[in-house]
Amino acid sequence: MQKRAKSLFAKKLRDRNKVAGALSRLVPDVEGKGVPKADVIIEAIFEDVAAKRALFAGVEARTKDDAVLATNTSAIPLADIASVLKKPERLIGIHFFNPVAKMPLVEVVYDEKSDAGQVARGAAFCSAINRFPLPVKSSPGFLVNRVLAPYMAKAMSIHLERNIPIEVLDKAATTFGMPMGPVELADTVGLDVCMKVVEMLGGESARQEAALLQEKVDAGELGKKSGKGF
Repeated sequence: MQKRAKSLFAKKLRDRNKVAGALSRLVPDVEGKGVPKADVIIEAIFEDVAAKRALFAGVEARTKDDAVLATNTSAIPLADIASVLKKPERLIGIHFFNPVAKMPLVEVVYDEKSDAGQVARGAAFCSAINRFPLPVKSSPGFLVNRVLAPYMAKAMSIHLERNIPIEVLDKAATTFGMPMGPVELADTVGLDVCMKVVEMLGGESARQEAALLQEKVDAGELGKKSGKGF
């Protein structure tokens, strides 16, 4: 993580002293010792509701009462995760998009049980880090992934049915103006995450695409994070 952060800071800050300052403020905390002091806690583990519930069940009791508890889930409804919390109204979604360093939009997700103050603080946090907060109601896929999942699935179906090389599909997308092609985006997001989203939103109509992703995941080819994907 530190190596990737240093590379990103070098590109954005272009000053050795500023890079060193930024790195000094980025403190890896594998054991979670900083949880009791944190003002904002964002869960960003893999897209599995049971794993997310287990994480939040262990974290909630250690946080400050006014700390923002947020999930970066791509598609899972808040209520499905918040059910394990003593105060489920604390949980909101703060959902970033890949490539995170380039994409200004962040979904701030809420449902009928969400505390309005938590939603406001989540949006304020996004603004403070120079991101554009978009409040959206919790539903499968929220807003952006309801559009993005069919876009990515369509690219895969064209590749499968018409034997169009994935490089051609990505080039067409970036030429059109997208910051990243749909297949490269899938590799960046993680093919395991994409599979969960496609399964949740695509249903029977995306069976072929889900099977292709499942084949990759079963082979351990998860995209960027495993070093091999499409």
